[in-house]
Amino acid sequence: MDDFDLLNAPAAGNGVGSEEDPAAAFLAQQESEIAGIENDEGFSILDGGEVPPSLGDSGDGVINGDIHGESNGPSDAYAAISTADRLQAEPESLRKWREEQRERLEVLDANSRKQESEWKEKAKLELEEWHARQNEQLEKTKTNNRVLDEDFYKQPFSELIGYVYVAPLASSPHSHPFCFCLLHAISPSLVRILAAEEAMISDLDENNPGTEWERVARLCDFNPKSIFAGFSRTMASVFELCPGRKIGGEHPCFIIAEIGQNHQGDIETAKKMIQVAKDAGADCAKFQKSELEHKFNKRALERPYNSKNSWGKTYGEHKRHLEFSHEQYRELQRFAADVGIFFTASGMDEMAVEFLHEINVPFFKVGSGDTNNFPYLEKTAKKGRPMVVSSGMQSMETMRRVYRTVKEHNPNFAILQCTSAYPLEPEDVNLRVITEYQKEFPDIPIGYSGHESGISISVAAVALGAKVLERHITLDKTWKGSDHEASLEPSELAELVRSVRLVEKALGSGIKQMLASEKACHDKLGKSVVAKVRIPKGSVLTLDMLAVKVAEPMGFPAEDIFQLVGKKVKEDIEEDESITSELVDNHGKKAKC
Repeated sequence: MDDFDLLNAPAAGNGVGSEEDPAAAFLAQQESEIAGIENDEGFSILDGGEVPPSLGDSGDGVINGDIHGESNGPSDAYAAISTADRLQAEPESLRKWREEQRERLEVLDANSRKQESEWKEKAKLELEEWHARQNEQLEKTKTNNRVLDEDFYKQPFSELIGYVYVAPLASSPHSHPFCFCLLHAISPSLVRILAAEEAMISDLDENNPGTEWERVARLCDFNPKSIFAGFSRTMASVFELCPGRKIGGEHPCFIIAEIGQNHQGDIETAKKMIQVAKDAGADCAKFQKSELEHKFNKRALERPYNSKNSWGKTYGEHKRHLEFSHEQYRELQRFAADVGIFFTASGMDEMAVEFLHEINVPFFKVGSGDTNNFPYLEKTAKKGRPMVVSSGMQSMETMRRVYRTVKEHNPNFAILQCTSAYPLEPEDVNLRVITEYQKEFPDIPIGYSGHESGISISVAAVALGAKVLERHITLDKTWKGSDHEASLEPSELAELVRSVRLVEKALGSGIKQMLASEKACHDKLGKSVVAKVRIPKGSVLTLDMLAVKVAEPMGFPAEDIFQLVGKKVKEDIEEDESITSELVDNHGKKAKC
């Protein structure tokens, strides 16, 4: 009703606007006029009070307004008035109002249809653009995954199985079901290769149960397409961060010793810290490079700086004391090369990135302060070097935008969970963001940059899957500077590296099986099937004849007890005697997929 201006409609009686409901007024007038008909007051509803032709001498009791006989009320006479006559009898102002409302309705309907058409067209264009972006990303991913990592073929299962099975199995897997199951049991990774290279998994018709791959999938209880999808994501997340040093996948966590500006502005101290990082087993020594006039405006550099950590009267003097020159950076880079550790720095502004690019650092580190600096990110990504991006002070939505921005120009980058507080309290670490990043960005390595005290939380980050780990280091936590308290001293850094490498070993392969190290315990305490009662020769085994004990000699393993039911024994078996394969007919176990 809001679309019709009923409140401003003219009154039925006099054609002048009224605040009362015009429809109610019109009905009231109709009732009054009908009442007049019943009371022989004439057809006042009609202009001039004349009887319309349709109500002339009809011979049925209504003559010149006189009503003869009994009446049930105004309805009898009112029913005799045609709709056309009633509309004709409406005041001119009301008919005009009705026409205006009809025209207004038509305009509203036309506008609504036009708007709906525009919305549909806009939605169609946006959908087409989205599909175009997805197709472009898909093509990039296909290109990246087309050539498999050469290290893949160096794994032990390749030497054990060999590539000889690939062509015949993939071309006709149903003809080699046992071998295919054996390959899947020994090496699921090789099955992924079969699926990818020879069987064209992308063309697998999951709705057609008669395809060869479907029969193999049912036989071995696995979905080749889903396996290969996960495998592709793993491979895509591996790249070379530094020459000869890859990150992601099954490669060891890359540990960055962040020296930053904890060198106190002294180049000899900086060299000692590089040596500490190398001795502790870190992969990289990292600094922070700024071109101060490009990072700060004049007022920021000129403001007084009276902090206990200050190295000058103004903030500019303080920062200049801590900043190494270009030549000093080149000297430190040479020293790191001589020591045998990778060297890089965070470019704290665009000009600093240009300098780092000039001296050929292996990768760019983006500090949290520049993570939402999208012009900076785009220019840095376009240079083509690998990138490591911290995410302190950012939201997930911002990090999605960061991912899209960098990915458009550079596929080789990692994102680190980080909370920008010094020192960082445990309740603010939020390690679960690591797993959220892994789900949100499955095709890049995820890492952790920590500012907490101690090493436990950083080790936990690696256990959660962090592929890059960054921690600040210092020679003395009591030195002047806000970062020292949240940094690791040499002994702590060494312990961190040892703990990380220990945890990486403990993570294992993810394949659950009995290991060689468990054999001694299994031989001593492993249980097997024995006779619960005496079993005569020729008896068919039932479950109540069997028990499970630590037995000598070891018989059928405990998990095979149900497979023995229904088998015939070839010899008498005494109570409590081990049931071995020699005592049972058809004892061979079925191949398991």
